Amino acid sequence: YFSKFYYDTVIFDQNMLIPLIKKVGQSRVMLGSDYPRGEIEHNPVEFITTAKMLSKTIKNDILGLNAAKLFKIKF
Repeated sequence: YFSKFYYDTVIFDQNMLIPLIKKVGQSRVMLGSDYPRGEIEHNPVEFITTAKMLSKTIKNDILGLNAAKLFKIKF
């Protein structure tokens, strides 16, 4: 059931990324922001790039590859 949806990274706690990825799979997690309603000092890209528990592959998937696959964007 969970694998039929996509999830964003607006969770504000890096420690929750691994449980999310384990539950839904890394291909279902994409970069998200809460703009324009979110915290001004929150940087969504930095949130992912500084997450030490994530591999470079997972970071690349979250930062754009998953969205590119979903929307069939070739680059």
